[in-house]
Amino acid sequence: MVTIEMLRPQALGLSERERAQLASILLESLPSDLDDGAHVEAEQLSVVRERIEEIESGKVQSVPGEEVFCRIEESLAARRKA
Repeated sequence: MVTIEMLRPQALGLSERERAQLASILLESLPSDLDDGAHVEAEQLSVVRERIEEIESGKVQSVPGEEVFCRIEESLAARRKA
């Protein structure tokens, strides 16, 4: 049986586009009556699909999380100095 621990490195090795597609597939596979907090509402899934389409079409470019957090830290530091 394949485990999450076995899949994680392979999944993280995918391109951003492929990871977004995989996430969409996995979200769609969840039963709608799942009651343990993992349920994804239709609106949220719609937003995920829109974001995937924006990335795939080239309309938007993703920004690595590390870069986002650096920008946030820089912005907060600038505000503290002001």
